[in-house]
Amino acid sequence: MSCSSEGNPHPDGIRFVGTEGWIHVSHRATTLCNLTDISARVGRKVTWDAGEERFVADDRANRLLGRAMRSPWRI
Repeated sequence: MSCSSEGNPHPDGIRFVGTEGWIHVSHRATTLCNLTDISARVGRKVTWDAGEERFVADDRANRLLGRAMRSPWRI
């Protein structure tokens, strides 16, 4: 990250270098927060499979990974 605004299209003066790396780090940091929240909601330790991005043998925790979209939105 750079705080120099010279030649930078971003008005706040921040330039990201290696965006893919930042995306990966940001995704992992957000996932960690979500996993902590889900563990607290189910009231116990959970086992996370990072490759599958699912909890191991834990349907209750896996249901908390997403929610149904409201109509008319679909994926």
